[in-house]
Amino acid sequence: MYRLSGNQEFQDLGWEAYQSLERYCKTDLGYTGINDVYNADDSERIDHMPSYFIAETLKYLLLLFAPDDYLSLDLFVFTTEAHPMRRELKKEKLKKFKYIQTELSSSKYEVQAPFPSLLAAILAVA
Repeated sequence: MYRLSGNQEFQDLGWEAYQSLERYCKTDLGYTGINDVYNADDSERIDHMPSYFIAETLKYLLLLFAPDDYLSLDLFVFTTEAHPMRRELKKEKLKKFKYIQTELSSSKYEVQAPFPSLLAAILAVA
């Protein structure tokens, strides 16, 4: 929403969430959950880090604070799991990759996946 609106409140909320994750959930080996978010100072930690935490939460935080030219919202859309997918569907403009089945249609499209460089950037932040 920040990239579309420019409303600083979205970054402020994201920064507050990041600071809370660092304060309450960071461990020596990664991140964990807590039992009671309403009483975080006294809450017990859960000995578990969901796989979506890095795959989604940190990726969305990265995109929230990245420069506008980091990843074009005109060229990419995101799945519900925060995976970027190219929006271009014209076959002549795309490199050859395996077909990916879309969730909303029985049609198949060729997509160019930018995952290696994006994954490296996400892991560098984590």
